[in-house]
Amino acid sequence: MFPNRVFRFVIEGKPPIKRRPRGRTHYTPKETVLDEQRVRDSFLSFYPIPPRSTARFSVELRIYTGRNVDGDNIEKAISDALNKVLWENDRQIKQMWWMIFPVGTSGTEGEAVQVKALEL
Repeated sequence: MFPNRVFRFVIEGKPPIKRRPRGRTHYTPKETVLDEQRVRDSFLSFYPIPPRSTARFSVELRIYTGRNVDGDNIEKAISDALNKVLWENDRQIKQMWWMIFPVGTSGTEGEAVQVKALEL
């Protein structure tokens, strides 16, 4: 294990959202499956060999969007998508914070989510 490794990557496009199934059946909505795959693909484009770390993590999200979004649902989509990729299980995240910025700030041209994950 390498303490204090920092992983940074960007998810281009609209922020991924963890959607909840409607009704009495238990399934993952198709849109959520696609969003989570987009998160994994984004991470793997920056880090082709998944670390699958067992360390604890602090995670920071910078969400750039013009939409009225729920940061909790974005946080959950990203943390679930990186299970078995960046970390073994999202229970390893011991600190999480996110901020929502309007599109066009900090040099962003379109919607995106900047992710920074620090091994503790």
